[in-house]
Amino acid sequence: GKRLGLNLYWSLTQKIRSVEDIAVWIHFVDQNDKLILQGDHTLMRDLPKNPKSADAVMTFDEIMVPIEVPPGVYEIRMGLYYPGNGKRLKIVDPDKKKGSKSVELSLKINVS
Repeated sequence: GKRLGLNLYWSLTQKIRSVEDIAVWIHFVDQNDKLILQGDHTLMRDLPKNPKSADAVMTFDEIMVPIEVPPGVYEIRMGLYYPGNGKRLKIVDPDKKKGSKSVELSLKINVS
């Protein structure tokens, strides 16, 4: 398998209690919208303990792409959630100017 590193940049639109129980999910989906690979990681290791509104932060996520993943081009979708209850947080995509539970990155990966 191979490792894929992603730098994700976040800007908080409002103050949150704590990042200790927030995680990022990253999904790779094929052209048929089928989930092929996913990676979930806690944000605590990258964010300040109590971030303020408008803080801009960068997180680094590394995902292992197993050798069993079939060759192809995959879209990357990501979002934030509370691992304790699975509830997804609302994300505002600056390109779409509205909130949703996920963001599709303009970047696609090609597994060969």
